[in-house]
Amino acid sequence: MKRNILKDTILLTVIQMTLDGLALVLNVFLTRQLGTEAIGILTLTASFFRLAALTSNGNAFLCVSRFISEELGKSERDPRAVMRLCIGVSMVLSGVFTAVLLCCAPLCSVHFLKSPALAAPIRLMALSLPLVALTSCVRGWFNACCKSGLCAASDTVDFLVRSVIMLLFVFFSPARTPEGLCHLTAVSMIAGAAAQLLFLLCFLPSCKAERTGRASLDLGRYLRLALPVMGGSALTSFLSSANDALVPITLRQAGNSTAEAFSQFGIFEAIILPTLFFPSTVLCSLAGILITETAREKAAGRSVRITRLTETAVRKTIVFAVFVTAILMMLGRQLGE
Repeated sequence: MKRNILKDTILLTVIQMTLDGLALVLNVFLTRQLGTEAIGILTLTASFFRLAALTSNGNAFLCVSRFISEELGKSERDPRAVMRLCIGVSMVLSGVFTAVLLCCAPLCSVHFLKSPALAAPIRLMALSLPLVALTSCVRGWFNACCKSGLCAASDTVDFLVRSVIMLLFVFFSPARTPEGLCHLTAVSMIAGAAAQLLFLLCFLPSCKAERTGRASLDLGRYLRLALPVMGGSALTSFLSSANDALVPITLRQAGNSTAEAFSQFGIFEAIILPTLFFPSTVLCSLAGILITETAREKAAGRSVRITRLTETAVRKTIVFAVFVTAILMMLGRQLGE
């Protein structure tokens, strides 16, 4: 299975930038319709959901992409056995986290989302974690099999389903309470993940990876190699979510009311940060492709190509970073206005 790195990077970048642009437009629309306080609540709830999802499945997308790619690079391989192992570990992890969240929902609602009434949405999120884990595993399979277009298309399906549900809520639901907004976040993300999974499963028969021998990965080696990835991903997600939770608290300590704190947080997280991090889409797309490529080349013993890929990626990343920095410095005032 060969892939054109430049072509796939451009494809993923164009689609992701389009989705990011549409998400920014959607955030602006929701801000005008629901108010900045509601957007702050939605953003904080989504941050909590992402933390729970990523931690519960052990960053299944990255692990599956890496291990399947490595398996495909070997002369004797059984990628489907590796996939079953990855799914099994992810489902066990997500099941444990689901049970923990179901038991600790009242505690999380009080200390993280600052409202005892939000325990019900947290329980709903907890029940969706196995679905999110399975979806991440299937996405990782397609990414490892050089089906970047399908991964990007599935992200589009996920975004469209979530957006439609949010728009239906805006136009037809009179309830704009924090509980209703948190339920909206949970329902939209669950529906998006389910639609994404169904979309990918439709193309699963066309993505064949033949067995030529025994699988090189067992449970012990999987845990040994995946634990650093799981730990790093969980720590990064936790710090990001902790930051999201602390911003409204700090704003309240500075003299703002709860509504004002969520309002300012909503503008910052939903509009300002997406604008600033818009250029990073290119690097995220490239990084996802490089993980699968280097894993496959390492398994095949082609270290020279790994060195060449790394040097090219670093050199072009620096050039791109300087270019984006110059653009932001020259047009910062116009972008802010």
